[in-house]
Amino acid sequence: MTCTISARRSCERAAAACDRRQSVCSIDVLAPAQSEENRWTLELHLRKRGVPPAVQRALADHGLTLRDVSPRGTAFRAVAVLD
Repeated sequence: MTCTISARRSCERAAAACDRRQSVCSIDVLAPAQSEENRWTLELHLRKRGVPPAVQRALADHGLTLRDVSPRGTAFRAVAVLD
């Protein structure tokens, strides 16, 4: 996605959709300059292992792809990037 405004809005919409889920503790929207992926990125902090199907659907609906899911302390961290 070439337009920065459209990309940012897609990430913000995906974050809002995922934030409604009980399994999600918090979400950070990272601009390309802040992300290790050099793309618009969502960093999700999850209560349980794995990404629930509803969260995966919300990410896909807004053009994001999961890149990593890994344990972080007592929670899990998932990273999704905008395609």
